[in-house]
Amino acid sequence: TKFGSRLFQHGNVQYSREEFHHYQGSVFANCAIPPFFNNRHLCDLTALPDLDTEQIRVQKKIQGYLNRLYEIGVTMFRIDAAMCIYPASLGQLLQDMPLDYVYQEYYADLFYLEKHTMSDAIEI
Repeated sequence: TKFGSRLFQHGNVQYSREEFHHYQGSVFANCAIPPFFNNRHLCDLTALPDLDTEQIRVQKKIQGYLNRLYEIGVTMFRIDAAMCIYPASLGQLLQDMPLDYVYQEYYADLFYLEKHTMSDAIEI
């Protein structure tokens, strides 16, 4: 299927295998969550390939998409799995957006060992 292949195309925007988190030396595989002790920022949650939001070109593509949504009237976003994106990367994605409201999905009980991430996410 098109899901899980580490390739994604939406309209004119296409993400290549290199633009997803992956093992060094293999663009076809990555670490997984569960188990929940794996790095939730870099591993695939429940076998869903994860865009590498630390890459500038990935950030630019996402920002372009968010800007297009804003241009058609969207002024609020709900970001699923925001807790799986490094807070600094999420901040980069949203810094220039003139949004009224951004809601980030975060389950503190699930990742109780990373309290610093929750405080970072609140400050974005």
